[in-house]
Amino acid sequence: MIDHGLEDMDERLATGKPEIGTIACHVERLGEDMVRLTVSDDGRGIDVARVLAKAAEKGLVASDPVADMAPEAVFELLFRDDFSTRDEVSLLSGRGVGLAAVRAETERLGGTVRVRSEVGRGSQFVFTLPLFPDEALCGTPRMAA
Repeated sequence: MIDHGLEDMDERLATGKPEIGTIACHVERLGEDMVRLTVSDDGRGIDVARVLAKAAEKGLVASDPVADMAPEAVFELLFRDDFSTRDEVSLLSGRGVGLAAVRAETERLGGTVRVRSEVGRGSQFVFTLPLFPDEALCGTPRMAA
């Protein structure tokens, strides 16, 4: 979120935002055995057209029907191995492994992740995870209550 989501200070000020961006984390218990973790930013949001253009450039989607894709389907492209919207690799991003690894680990734990985003307002990554992962997954026996 720091590298992809938040604008630099000048861009934030030009759009009427505070010069320092915000990344927030909210945890909510869902019943006895689930938790929802929401990580959000107040950054630029995900540019669906840019993601689609990069996906078409890499041959992941056909270039003509991309305008018909729902934003949720476009956000799913972000979790593909070797997919990045960056033109150049930096110390923090551009390799196309970050979100793919996040999704793989989330699913390994028995959870799900979905994305919400609004251009100019920011993005949210919403994780639904088991509160007590299966012992085989985490390697630590669960304590009886």
